[in-house]
Amino acid sequence: CTGLPDQTPELLSIGSTPGRRSKSLDAGGKITDMRKNHVIGGLITFGLGLFLAYLYSPQVVEVIKGSVQPIFIIIGLLALAAAIFGESHFKKINYAVATAFLCLGLYGLYDEYYAVLDFLSGFFPPALILAGLVGVAHGIKVTKQS
Repeated sequence: CTGLPDQTPELLSIGSTPGRRSKSLDAGGKITDMRKNHVIGGLITFGLGLFLAYLYSPQVVEVIKGSVQPIFIIIGLLALAAAIFGESHFKKINYAVATAFLCLGLYGLYDEYYAVLDFLSGFFPPALILAGLVGVAHGIKVTKQS
């Protein structure tokens, strides 16, 4: 009743490995290509991220406080690399920015060591949630029927 020619397993598995992908036709005439391994892995990663976000919810609150120091260190290293390797007329400014950000980042890392550790334990659950959503989105692909 779909209006398609007689569908055989060979027709549905063209261009894919049998057993790894399945295709289905939705009401809009689009073929949904599902990669089961990506969908399952994405759902597991998403669920693990939600569980860890709940388990470490006090640390998730500390993310902002603990993330400033690593960000300052990264910006300082980038400014230092631009000053050393770049052929810019702003080398003195890059050295000044690198010195300021590296000093602030390293002092903050020393002063807020436990906040940085809280940041790392609070950063991974949302990162796992995002990676899980990307895995699910990559596993389900909607294409137009030709």
